[in-house]
Amino acid sequence: MNKFNNEAYRALVGDLINDAFYLEGASRRGVIAKIRQYAEVIVRKILDLSPNDTVELGNGKLQHKISERNNPL
Repeated sequence: MNKFNNEAYRALVGDLINDAFYLEGASRRGVIAKIRQYAEVIVRKILDLSPNDTVELGNGKLQHKISERNNPL
């Protein structure tokens, strides 16, 4: 069962890409924050995470899912 819903993130991804790459006058810190948020959506898509799952550095469950994805056997 797919937990990730493309439609739920479509508007968010559009806004993040626009703000990170096309918005004039944005601070570097703001651009980096938008790219980090976009990376979180990509990680959610790759790992098929639901919106209720947290994506945090050091999260043991997340690291386990990543290692399972890297070593499917």
